[in-house]
This record gives sequence, structure tokens and C-alpha cells, in this order.
Amino acid sequence: GGSSSSSGSSSSSGGSPDSGGCYGDMGTPGNCALADAGAACAWQATYCSSVTEGMRTGVAQATISCIVALTGCQTPDAYTCVKSALTGACPDSTADATCSTIVTACTGTSNALSAADCHHLVDGLNATGRQTVLGCITPPDGGTACQLGLYSCIEGL
Repeated sequence: GGSSSSSGSSSSSGGSPDSGGCYGDMGTPGNCALADAGAACAWQATYCSSVTEGMRTGVAQATISCIVALTGCQTPDAYTCVKSALTGACPDSTADATCSTIVTACTGTSNALSAADCHHLVDGLNATGRQTVLGCITPPDGGTACQLGLYSCIEGL
């Protein structure tokens, strides 16, 4: 028994946290080889590959481990894997400028958020992921800022 994680011990690249108990730049992400490789799951394999390109190594590893362990190809399950891995990311002060821009752009909109809420999702992204999310929050073509919430922008990575 015990109250620890339900995943048994594993010598493969399961999402193991850094020494601080959070996901950072430790680990090797592995690949998005799904148990169900059928056509119905093709989107999930594509999503797994694309979304993890914008994540820090440890966060990507945790995301991939979660997605490949899913049974079936339910969209919300894959998104839950992403959110769970991101919220388990190590704090990262290099995300301060990104979050400052996002919080400012979203202030006064229906998608307003705090700096802490931003860091919960953005700290797990790498430079590529952060740039992509910023382009979604503040469109380079001058479109309306923060039309989509931060999590929607992350889902679109």
C-alpha cells in the first residue's frame, strides 16, 4: 500500500522531478510513442510532439510520460497532462519579464490573471514556448491583446 504515487518504480524516462521536487531542466524527454497508434490517436501523438517542443526538459518528460500512459485518445486527458506538468515546474525567475508582459496585456480583459497564476504555467516553458505564448497573447499583427486566456495559448503550442 502506501500513499505515494500510483505509478510503480520505473527505470525508463518517467517524469522524475529535479532535486527540488519540481520539473526543471533535468531528464530526457523521450518520444511520444503512444500505445494506441491508430488513426484516431494521430492528433494526440502530433499534439504531444508539438506541445513538448516549447517546454523545459523535465516538464516535457513529465508531459510525455503522462500522455503515453493514457488509455484512449481523449483530448481533455492530454491537456490535463500538460497542465499538471506545467504546474509542477520549478519556479523560474527568467519568466518574470514574460509574465509581466502577459499580466499587463490581459489586465482589464475577461482573461486577466495574476503574476503568480502566470508563473504556474509559464515557468515550465522554454524560450521557444514563451515566445509562442507571447505571440498568442499579444498578436504581432496588432490584433486585440489577450483574446485567448493564457492556458488556451499554451494548449495551442
